[in-house]
Amino acid sequence: MKKYLLLILLTVSTISCEEYLDQREVSDAITEEEVFGSYYNMRRFLEEGYHKLYLVDATEIFSSSKNHTHVSQFGDEGSTNRDRIPEFKSGNWMEYFNINYDAFGVASGPGKVEFTAPYILGFQGIRIANRTIKEIDTPIDITKEQQDQLLGQAYFIRAYCYFEILKRWGGMPYFTEPLDQNDYLGFERLGFQETATKIADDCDLAFQHLPVEWDVDNTGRPVKSVALALKSRVLLYAASKTYNPENDLTKWKEAAEAADVLIKFIENEDPYHHLVDASGAINARVESENDLDYIVPEIESIMPYRQIFLYVNRSPETLFTVYRELVRASGGSTWNRYTTNYTYYNGGPGYLHSQTALTSVSPNENFVEKFETKNGLAIEDDPDYNLQNPYIKRDPRFYNTIVYNGMNWPIGSTDNIVEMYEVGQDGSQGAERTVVTAPYPHTGYMMKKYWAKGATTSVADGGPREVELNIPYFRVAEAYLNYAEAAFEASGRGNINATVSGDGAAAAYTSLEALNKIRNRVGMPNLNAIYQNTTDYMDRVRNERAIEFCFEGGHRWFDILRWHMLDEITSTYGVHIEWNADIATYPTGYKFEKYEIDVLKKSFTERNYFYPINPKEVYQYPEFEQNPNW
Repeated sequence: MKKYLLLILLTVSTISCEEYLDQREVSDAITEEEVFGSYYNMRRFLEEGYHKLYLVDATEIFSSSKNHTHVSQFGDEGSTNRDRIPEFKSGNWMEYFNINYDAFGVASGPGKVEFTAPYILGFQGIRIANRTIKEIDTPIDITKEQQDQLLGQAYFIRAYCYFEILKRWGGMPYFTEPLDQNDYLGFERLGFQETATKIADDCDLAFQHLPVEWDVDNTGRPVKSVALALKSRVLLYAASKTYNPENDLTKWKEAAEAADVLIKFIENEDPYHHLVDASGAINARVESENDLDYIVPEIESIMPYRQIFLYVNRSPETLFTVYRELVRASGGSTWNRYTTNYTYYNGGPGYLHSQTALTSVSPNENFVEKFETKNGLAIEDDPDYNLQNPYIKRDPRFYNTIVYNGMNWPIGSTDNIVEMYEVGQDGSQGAERTVVTAPYPHTGYMMKKYWAKGATTSVADGGPREVELNIPYFRVAEAYLNYAEAAFEASGRGNINATVSGDGAAAAYTSLEALNKIRNRVGMPNLNAIYQNTTDYMDRVRNERAIEFCFEGGHRWFDILRWHMLDEITSTYGVHIEWNADIATYPTGYKFEKYEIDVLKKSFTERNYFYPINPKEVYQYPEFEQNPNW
């Protein structure tokens, strides 16, 4: 059980929601009496719930070599060269239940997995949690401490699996018993708010039973802070426009209270977790294209922030994570494919114009533009920003996230200057910009956030043999940004210095102070005075969430859904890059021109704020209603 739960599989996969009740989760090699008769076996049974929990999240699903992409392309963060989501772009998501897929997913793309797996696996995880809770007194050798530990984990797994279903499909029947498969399963669905409340209640139960920290052999299991973090997130969603269209401010107050409690617990009662101080990152030497840090692969002053995601097995900022050791076979050329290499970075030197390779999610130009300048201004508001020298003097998180033309990025042990231009200095052709067939990052960027320096799937020699990778499900930064948003919204968007207390004592921060806490920790200045008004403030809070959590567990996509902002992400932009010798006008030697990628244009309607339920479910049980307009 060491190091982040290497889990034993004891369940047989099922194919639909009603079959989550199938009681075949005990293998033929062990009886139910044996499973629930000892603490050790019961613990192993519950641990299969973690397997379901990890798989309901798109980060894990899309690490498969079948998909080569991630939900990041669903919103406005990035897109893939492979045009494999036509049904998604058209908004016709019901088609994912009608498509036939070959063994490699070639006919499909990633959509079917995202639109089915969290539902199926989520209910399986819920059943495992419920069975554990029901049988908690059965083992003859279980202690009170062990009961508490199992109950805390079971309540958390149930709450988390329900949340992953809730944010995609809306309210559901809330099962707290492992129902018999012979029962009639025509349950009516609860509303979104009622389901969210039950999830929050489960988080309270989990908090009561979970420890502040586990011993080293159990590192990676949920702790008290994680239970509070899930409660904060689900109440934030419940208060948001899509699920709270009447804008009931009491829901925003409840969300702010939960975030305040989480912040206070982390700062005062949890000695193991805290916000990473990376304030030195602002000292990166990127004042011009000739500066020392402009082309280096990894900037030394930014490493404390970068190590939240790479190179260490546990950052103090990480509350709950998918942990992976990326290991290349001895003497071989490929990384372990059960990693996020297909999800997050290129499978080889795809940006070198003389070579080809599969690419994954490429950041979009419209998302890259969200990174402020070091002056703390949006690029459109900073008179020093130059469209023809766009990668200097940016928020330090830009340099942790984006691989751009002209920087150095090693392929294995060999240094390479990234060539994402279309026409080079000698007139040679660089990266093509066709989406369907070209292997190049057609947007003009690659994503670096989870890409270790030198890691590649196609170079046999050189580069790291092992890299530690963390994809956070929950981290400390979210507490402050949840509070910044909820406290301001609870004031009716009338006070950027609003405070909301969750325990009767003074609130830990004002909304603005919580926002600045996240900015300052990478050295960014406090929110500029020009945005400190009730008209512009929420736009900057949302922008801060976008860049802080970019490419991270689907945050951006589900934020867009809860904010009811699908109409703002219909267009996708890239950047044309061509050599121009007029250095006075084009300091890097390249001309940059933003362009719209027509083939990636999206079309959504009101129904797309919830995913469709498989029609077979609805037809079989009329009480179980389909989501609106599907």
